[in-house]
Amino acid sequence: MKTISTVLAIFISAFVFGQTDSDKNYKLEDVKISIEVNSIEDIDSIDFNKIETFLEDLGENEPISFAIVCRNESNTEKEKNELKLSLSGNSNNKEAFIKRLSKMKNVAIKFYK
Repeated sequence: MKTISTVLAIFISAFVFGQTDSDKNYKLEDVKISIEVNSIEDIDSIDFNKIETFLEDLGENEPISFAIVCRNESNTEKEKNELKLSLSGNSNNKEAFIKRLSKMKNVAIKFYK
């Protein structure tokens, strides 16, 4: 009986002290996002509104980097085209960053036309 009580006491104390504090705040730093696409449909599926809400969670004056890698493989193995567009910015100017992302998306769409 003493062994069971001891094991039970150890289990309860491990359970109680093993709980984490749920009030912790997490901070994103030096965010880098890279997306590889193979077609216009892939580019159209990128939702910049979700990226905008993601940027809202960043702290002040945090570096942001975003890249789109466009791959265009034709039927022959000799022709493989690739275009990499990248954008670096700061979390203090999120609206300008989103506008530049929109322009970058338009350039990527022109690559496939």
